[in-house]
Amino acid sequence: MFRLEQALSAKLLRELAESTAEGLARRDCFYDQFHYVNRRFVAEHFEQLAGLVVESVRPLRPGITTSDLTYVNDFVSPVNLANAHIYLNSDVKENKYGWHNDAIDRWLRPCYNLWIPLYPQSTLVDLDDQSLFDVLTPTSCPQLYDADGNVRCEFFWSTKLLPPADRQIVAKLVGLPLTSLDDYVYFNSSAGTEKIPLAELTPVPVVRPQLGDCYVFDSSNQHASGPSRFERVGISVKFLVKNPELGFRTLPRSMVPVGWAGMFICWYDQFRSFSAYRNVIDMYIEREQPLLEQNADKLECVREYLLRVCAELESS
Repeated sequence: MFRLEQALSAKLLRELAESTAEGLARRDCFYDQFHYVNRRFVAEHFEQLAGLVVESVRPLRPGITTSDLTYVNDFVSPVNLANAHIYLNSDVKENKYGWHNDAIDRWLRPCYNLWIPLYPQSTLVDLDDQSLFDVLTPTSCPQLYDADGNVRCEFFWSTKLLPPADRQIVAKLVGLPLTSLDDYVYFNSSAGTEKIPLAELTPVPVVRPQLGDCYVFDSSNQHASGPSRFERVGISVKFLVKNPELGFRTLPRSMVPVGWAGMFICWYDQFRSFSAYRNVIDMYIEREQPLLEQNADKLECVREYLLRVCAELESS
């Protein structure tokens, strides 16, 4: 993961927060993580935002320019807000995200996420040394990746919440005493069920980010919300390297065209360019309106938080 310190001006941060808040007010997004709420903002600022990705990954992909990238999506991750549970596949009320790699990256690669943390400047005193965001990179946790840096599992699991009978079965199958089960995480590979000691899960953390900092990481890498209780909103923008000479490849895939991910996987190849694809997004967002209205209180919670961010950036 790459950190770019103070790469974004207060003006651009304010405009990003405003864009997100205005998109929520218009219900111009998917409900799940508010996907595509900033698609117009990204189109307007593509060169600057994509340029941050290029600056970060150029040592890995020499010769890369912004013309080698295409915008895939953007999404919003409010964490620890009082009423902002917007992640459909999670029952964690804090809206934290467990270890995962992004669905799109299982079919189109390589993709990079530009992650931008937002919070009111006045809350900085509450920021401590706990991580806000974590990435398990091939360097920090090589057991999860093959020799080419490709992730070997879509997710891993723990035994901590398993009922006693299931724990006994797992202990027999993985060859560990019951007392040691919780000292590992597990994943399934072509070699069978593998285990990694918790002590060897050493993520690259985001600690005490300043407003204006941003982070770039390969979104096929396992990543998760950090343990910090600090209230924040993370804005992510995903870019795909579309140049085959720089590693672009597609993998066999199929998905029912439901939700933002199904929509993308089913229809993106038909258009091949984001500009031609915009009408598809608009059609799917139109059918998302009942779900957005049903959860209007959660949208308003995030919108009010972002307006507070805007106000403090304006006055700074």
